[in-house]
Amino acid sequence: MDQSRSNANQSRSSDRMTESLALPDQLDEAANYIKKLPVNVEKKKERKRKLVATSAFDKLNSIGSSSMSWSVDVSVPRRLPKLEIQETSPVLHIFLVTSMEHKFMFHEITRVITEEAGAEITHAGYSIVDDAVFHTLHCKVL
Repeated sequence: MDQSRSNANQSRSSDRMTESLALPDQLDEAANYIKKLPVNVEKKKERKRKLVATSAFDKLNSIGSSSMSWSVDVSVPRRLPKLEIQETSPVLHIFLVTSMEHKFMFHEITRVITEEAGAEITHAGYSIVDDAVFHTLHCKVL
């Protein structure tokens, strides 16, 4: 109850402050506020993209290593692919983050693993967030 009164008092004091400003000053203040809105919206969208990417990757790796943490910026278009390989004998955990333009990389990695490394893929999954594709592969080395 006390907090609602203090909030009401704060809003009244800001109303009085606005009322005491001359009309041109109020218009300038409103214009500045409106100019800042697109920047604030863009910052919020950027933060949301990062949170969604992190959340999607966490879901993807729920069966993987709990000690690993990723922070991937999905807001950068046409970025270079990112690859991480973890070896826990006799298992390989492969994490690949690409853009939609680099879809071929997943196929190339699976080919190299099965044909050249002689490993067996036990699990493969992916998730798409904006322009980023998150791939996970779990392989058993034979």
